[in-house]
Amino acid sequence: MTGGKKNIIRQRCIPAVLTAFFCVGVLFFLQSMKVSAETQWGEKILRRYSDIGFKRGGTVYRQITSGGYTLTLADEIPGISVRLTLRMADGTEYYHDWIKGEDYFSAGEISLDFEAFDNLLGAKGFFLGVNAWGWMYERGYYAVTEGKPILMADSWGSGDDYIRDIDGDGENELLCNVIWGDGACRGVVYDYADGQVYAGAMEDLLDESYDDWGVGSYGCAFLSEENVVSIWFWKEALGDYEEKKYAVDLEKIEMRLYEPVFQVPACFTWESR
Repeated sequence: MTGGKKNIIRQRCIPAVLTAFFCVGVLFFLQSMKVSAETQWGEKILRRYSDIGFKRGGTVYRQITSGGYTLTLADEIPGISVRLTLRMADGTEYYHDWIKGEDYFSAGEISLDFEAFDNLLGAKGFFLGVNAWGWMYERGYYAVTEGKPILMADSWGSGDDYIRDIDGDGENELLCNVIWGDGACRGVVYDYADGQVYAGAMEDLLDESYDDWGVGSYGCAFLSEENVVSIWFWKEALGDYEEKKYAVDLEKIEMRLYEPVFQVPACFTWESR
């Protein structure tokens, strides 16, 4: 074969080889995109830094003990994630990781409230309050069932929560004054019955019509000192709100099986070690 023919064959082969490499590269890229899409962002970040041997552990930001439980907030991967660890009285540990930028801004600015309870919604457990973003205070109530914490109620905003035995059955209900981001004031009541937790809206107690012009056309809150629910509602004829107060009558509130409202730092499923 002459040198000229060799050069022609080589010139023809080089594009073919490059095309083959390109196709393989595209297939690999598409496959990696598929795997990446199936993996949650936070998990990808943790895997990436874990795979390169990034230092784990570090600063302990908060540690609170209540009723035999110990809650610790500490670095998991410094600057990347923090770990919330719950230690039970028997030494069993559960944990949950928060990712920076996804669950919080600054680990040092995360505020935590933690307190055990003995009689709430038919269970023993603990309350966890979290402000991770600086503008919304979230609250989760966990029952400890067979040694494991299970979320059974949640609350949010700058309102207050109250524990009361409303129906006199010896088991405490939970009444929450919640405030949405648009300023709407609402009330949620939680009850335990037949082995289940139910939730209902306090505004169901309102027995009078009002002029509905939007989220602010009515509001409600549980008044702890009077042990009643106050509901205020707009009356166009008055050019103002009218207020009525009601006893917390669960028979007049539509109660539904509880489902978490938010997937936020205070409400999650604990992982076991």
